[in-house]
Amino acid sequence: MTSTSSDKAKISEALDYYGQAEKAASKGWFRQPDWDIAAQYYDKAGATFRTAKMGDRAGDAFKKASKAYFEGGSVYLAAKAMEHAAGVVEGQKGSEGEGSQLLSEASALYAAHGSPDRAAALLVKAGKLLEPTDPDGAILRMHEACQVFDDEDRGRFGMETARVTLATLLRHQRIQEARDHLQGRMSRWTGELASKGEQAKVILSWVILSLALKDEVGVRKAMESGGWIEKVSGFPGTPEFGLTHRLLEAWETFDEAAVQEFVMGPTVQFLENEVLRVAMTLPSSLEVPAPQQGHASELGGVGVAHLDEDEEGAFC
Repeated sequence: MTSTSSDKAKISEALDYYGQAEKAASKGWFRQPDWDIAAQYYDKAGATFRTAKMGDRAGDAFKKASKAYFEGGSVYLAAKAMEHAAGVVEGQKGSEGEGSQLLSEASALYAAHGSPDRAAALLVKAGKLLEPTDPDGAILRMHEACQVFDDEDRGRFGMETARVTLATLLRHQRIQEARDHLQGRMSRWTGELASKGEQAKVILSWVILSLALKDEVGVRKAMESGGWIEKVSGFPGTPEFGLTHRLLEAWETFDEAAVQEFVMGPTVQFLENEVLRVAMTLPSSLEVPAPQQGHASELGGVGVAHLDEDEEGAFC
């Protein structure tokens, strides 16, 4: 049998399944729709259309299968069918919006079934699909993925999703929103269950984003006695805490060389890539005030101690 005749046979088979599904899903004078039978035939039709490379028909069949499964009370199977529909559509050029929408609908069904991890994963996937053409929509999907874990009070299990969201925000220069996002999940990332290395990475990231926003006042308040950084269990007194202080002092005293040395050190190199990119902009964005006549020598004497190798390596 040739490829063409094989495809024709598959199409004929898919159409037969689809017809049986439509018949089972229809309502007559003396009968109600048989959603279980309809769902099975729609599902078979979708799979067969997909094999025959008829994407539009496959997507339509899978969407109808999802509805039939849902009407029949099989929420999980409804989610799977909708995910299959998204899988068909997302591979078609120019269908990013529709693919993202179907992934979001599949996510909602997984959440309704009680599968938050899968629900969040599909929202992240929907966001990545949208990102090249609709950054705002992509970021919205990422936030929704984080919210899935928050709604289930399982925020600690959504740390990777939160990291992906942070990276997406920074890729699109949403530094203020990225800092707010980081701040909103700070208790989970710096709590008693967090490792010391994780604490240091998150706090340093927050400080870097704050300085990029020219909010050294907010950083100083956070690090002073009673501030939230000072209250993080186990962090004050560590080498990383000292390094953070030195960075702030270098920034406040306009010591571009010290800021540059900190940015190029191994401590910062272990941060998330997008945070690292923001950090690399700090030296050039430091706004050194023009010296007043007669006081140039005073500025020349201002500086901070350079980071020694032992302190830098402590973060590793």
